Amino acid sequence: MPKVLLAEDDPGIAEPLARALARDGYEVELAATSQDAIELAANADLLLLDLGLPDVDGLDVASSVRKKGLGLPILVLTARADEVDKVVGADDYVSKPFRLAELLARVRALILRGPNAVATDDAVAGGVAATDDGAAVDGAKPQDGKKSKG
Repeated sequence: MPKVLLAEDDPGIAEPLARALARDGYEVELAATSQDAIELAANADLLLLDLGLPDVDGLDVASSVRKKGLGLPILVLTARADEVDKVVGADDYVSKPFRLAELLARVRALILRGPNAVATDDAVAGGVAATDDGAAVDGAKPQDGKKSKG
């Protein structure tokens, strides 16, 4: 089961989002501070990162995770969309307020492309699983317009 590290200090966002991720088949670990997020990132398949954490700015968290040499995908949640282009090492972002379906789709896509990519039965059945080089797996359609090898 892919593990999502959710770095969000607002319980009104973190708790329902954690439940939605769990329903979608992810193991979820919560981090309410930047320091927790940096320490726990090594054990996650994706970091879902709020830029507005209380102790250290999320921009610095993303940078610290990358400086540690961690290649997990980082999906930024932000109300500050104008600052997203400054996020060092982020793979994608979603502006607050966000649609849950869009956020979950981006999480799935990033995990499937990430360094620890694990194809779930649902992903293969849905035709979206691919290897790291974009080749189709078990008859699934290739991602990102890449052709299946074979």
